[in-house]
Amino acid sequence: MRLLRSTGNGDAQIQTVVQPDISVICDRTKIDKRGCLCAPDWIIEIVSPNSLVLDTRTKFDIYAENGVGEYWIAFPGEQTIVAYALSAEGQYEPLGTYAEPGLMQSHTLPELAVDWKDIFEEAR
Repeated sequence: MRLLRSTGNGDAQIQTVVQPDISVICDRTKIDKRGCLCAPDWIIEIVSPNSLVLDTRTKFDIYAENGVGEYWIAFPGEQTIVAYALSAEGQYEPLGTYAEPGLMQSHTLPELAVDWKDIFEEAR
């Protein structure tokens, strides 16, 4: 995913390149031969011990700054998912923490719900 930053003269330049674990891009014009250009609508990062700071701080801030509408962070060891939605002020607000069986509703795609047990049941 290549994120653009506006310059003083109105041009846009690629400032940051990141590779989310899962991303949902609803606007097909954001996709080219090299992947996604601009912010996806929804990103899910799966935390490993080596990526904890990257996923919960660094990417969290990058995604908010670039307008990713929804950000879920999955913690496989704890079998939890923390969901955030971008506020009008450009900050992530928590949507909820999912730590037990049930539907996890997408804020960005309201018609989509993921069942917690489909993700974590085998790990139990």
